[in-house]
Amino acid sequence: MWPQPVTPCTCEAAGFCARHKCEKTYELVIACRLNWFAFEQWENGEGPCIDRMRDEIDRIVTEAQRYAELPACRHRGAEPIEHVECELCGSRLQQVPVYACTIFGKCTSRRYGSRTETMRTMPACIRCEKYEPPDAGQPPPASQTAVHLT
Repeated sequence: MWPQPVTPCTCEAAGFCARHKCEKTYELVIACRLNWFAFEQWENGEGPCIDRMRDEIDRIVTEAQRYAELPACRHRGAEPIEHVECELCGSRLQQVPVYACTIFGKCTSRRYGSRTETMRTMPACIRCEKYEPPDAGQPPPASQTAVHLT
């Protein structure tokens, strides 16, 4: 049963609010009905709405995906051997590449949250104590070691 509103809120159920033109949960409708400050925020187009929150999460995920990957570890294979679905964080349902690793058998390039045991326990290059950049142990190119006398 909905509490009697103290604000001019006319919402009768959770879902799309025609007055404020956004999607509200049960808790947000209660706030709109009983809290003048919250109601005024929605009236000014600033109150929290589920659809706006989803847009913000999508924006954050898109920006996070722009960050450069760590260079491949010299122990990691060049091509993924499989993909595992990530279920948590902003990367919901993202296909995470899994690589062959000469030390651990399998690894990922960075840590991914997941409900799956496989992804929670899989080694990740970004946190690995045995990480070595691809050119580790290689002498620098001759152009970087040559001494030029003039």
